Amino acid sequence: MKKSLILLSAFAMMLISSCQPEELGTVVNPNDPPEMSVKKASFSVDNAAGTVSIPVDANYKSFSVVIDGAAKSWLSFKETKAETKAEVTTHQIVLAYTANPIATARQGKATIKLAALSQDVTISQAAAIPTIKISENERRINPRGETIKVTVTTNDEYNVTTPSWASFTKESGELKVEINGTGAKREGEVVFATKADPNVKATLAISQKAANVDPELINILFLGEARTDSTNVYLYKVLQSLGYTKIRLANVPFDGKTLADVAAATAGTDSLECSVLVDGKNFIKTKITAADGLAPDDWDAIVLQPSMEFAGDYDGGSIDNIVKTLRTYCEFTPLFWNMGWAYKKGASAAGFKSYGNDQMAMYNSIATVGSQVAQNKEFAGVIPVGTLIQNIRTSYVEENVLIDDTELSINIGRLGAAYMIAQYITGKDPLKAATPFLPEKLRYDPDCIPAIQEAYANAVKAPYAVTEATQYPPYTLKFDEASAKTLIEGAGFKYEDYVQVPFVVLHYGFYNSSNGDYLTCSVFKGSNDGNMNKFAATHILPKAEIPNGTLLVVASGYQYRPEGWVTLTTKNDGQSGRPARPGNVSKSVVEVDDDWWGTFTYRAFNISLVSGTPTAAQMKEIGTKFGIFLPKTAISGGLQDYDNGTWNW
Repeated sequence: MKKSLILLSAFAMMLISSCQPEELGTVVNPNDPPEMSVKKASFSVDNAAGTVSIPVDANYKSFSVVIDGAAKSWLSFKETKAETKAEVTTHQIVLAYTANPIATARQGKATIKLAALSQDVTISQAAAIPTIKISENERRINPRGETIKVTVTTNDEYNVTTPSWASFTKESGELKVEINGTGAKREGEVVFATKADPNVKATLAISQKAANVDPELINILFLGEARTDSTNVYLYKVLQSLGYTKIRLANVPFDGKTLADVAAATAGTDSLECSVLVDGKNFIKTKITAADGLAPDDWDAIVLQPSMEFAGDYDGGSIDNIVKTLRTYCEFTPLFWNMGWAYKKGASAAGFKSYGNDQMAMYNSIATVGSQVAQNKEFAGVIPVGTLIQNIRTSYVEENVLIDDTELSINIGRLGAAYMIAQYITGKDPLKAATPFLPEKLRYDPDCIPAIQEAYANAVKAPYAVTEATQYPPYTLKFDEASAKTLIEGAGFKYEDYVQVPFVVLHYGFYNSSNGDYLTCSVFKGSNDGNMNKFAATHILPKAEIPNGTLLVVASGYQYRPEGWVTLTTKNDGQSGRPARPGNVSKSVVEVDDDWWGTFTYRAFNISLVSGTPTAAQMKEIGTKFGIFLPKTAISGGLQDYDNGTWNW
């Protein structure tokens, strides 16, 4: 047999490696059967990366190396070296292996093939030294109980031991600690140990103050933004809907102050203004020092909110100083950061200039600060009120979420903020309360409720990014144009001189202006009037939005009552010189003029059948049976002045 040299050519890692040799000399007898002998078929290597050389004697030109299964991820063909002795060529097939990152030994198989011949070679690699780390090693736990995320980094499987009052779920990485109802402070350790070596471990020390176990008691302290008081009125009622009856909401305002100012003031001895809401209606004004207010350590939560103009400025040093002071007096009280909100578009507030008078630039800065604070383990959470407000702005509500450049609107903004604060502090979803709180007295489009709820839910899911709204009122429900044209021209007007303004209605609700501006409807608690099923109501409109010359159109078989108010709190009962409540109107076309307005400055419309109760199908379409047509001469700039179909409230 002539000597021949077989060279292997390597293919890529994870694939079959075929060896295509170059021939040195000629084969004496081409019919000689192939011969192959693997001289060593088992290798043990350490956990570091390296290579093994497999000695193979062969007399033929072509054979292959196949890496088996999962071993392809760490074992690969590298090269072949050949050495010829007598009539046999010994090949050194070199396999490369990566370092073993896990604390478990592993084994791989490579199969050497020559024609019908094959032999397996095993490579056993030692386990790595076990290691384990966790994301934090010490944590104060909310006395009322808390679930925190613990990130475990290890190269091995691990076991967890916890105190009897805590539990850890590996799948989610969540450590759940129960409310401390023992009446005393308690401490414990959560130990994460590798299975390969239980002495390799990481420990999280947890401590928890005794909780006030009264499920109806909650005390919350706010530091920073003065506008918190207006939100707290609704927050009080939202907390009531969640089962709390003993509520104390205190606010120490630092309006227009930087976080450095707040840090200095809380660390000082000067008296600070404080307003306390204890009955849901009235604020008690007082003066306290930081020590007086914090020393009792009976707060269930402390909320820090920067002044609006500085909400997008991150000052980590001042935040740390504030936290240090708070921890001096309130070691275990959960701390929250409340994201502020961006100014109204076009706001003239001086602080807006810092953001280039750009609302989204301001919001993005606020969100960035929130995400930075979220990395501070001293904070139990970041309350994304700013994201909630920005989410609402993507709905038809738009800038009406504020009543001016800075202040949250009486119902929309403040209600949403109250939902958000309650959710984060109590861990309870206000929308899932037995009777969710919703304002009974409406001075705004009631169809904004779905927009608020959607914005709230989206902010919980994505606290640092804007989520576009999908909830819109039924703008498309307009009076049929062909029918409207017939009625309007039949009344002696030119249809082309008018523009129909889309509006929204609340089904199953009505106003009674002789009792004030309350809206009786099924959506809100406490309303069970049997007449609700007969009516749908628009929102209240100011005089400027129904100018003289407007045509009010109603379909045959339907009627409307043009409720009216001199002021929103006036009862139109016809007594003591006050106007009487207007009657129902079924005339197909009415032109608005000074006599129609009289002394009223606000109007709203109850829409109904002339007789009987509408079916569900009729109620769904009731908004198409009444129309408001503005004269084009009264609309400067077009319908955009009417917020694309939703008027200001």
